[in-house]
Amino acid sequence: MDFLRFANWGIVSATGFADRATIAPSHDGYDDLGMVLQDAHLRRDIARRPDLTPFVRDEPAKAA
Repeated sequence: MDFLRFANWGIVSATGFADRATIAPSHDGYDDLGMVLQDAHLRRDIARRPDLTPFVRDEPAKAA
């Protein structure tokens, strides 16, 4: 399962996008998203977070 950021490709208005963009520090759900991304279940191989990795604290180092 991939967890990815989404971009506004003009499908919704700028306001509508801002209402949904929990990845933005100005969003009311930003702190909640940060807590969710720290969940140990998301560290399992089945849960990939390729572009959310910067938001995950203590990300394990990848094997060389």
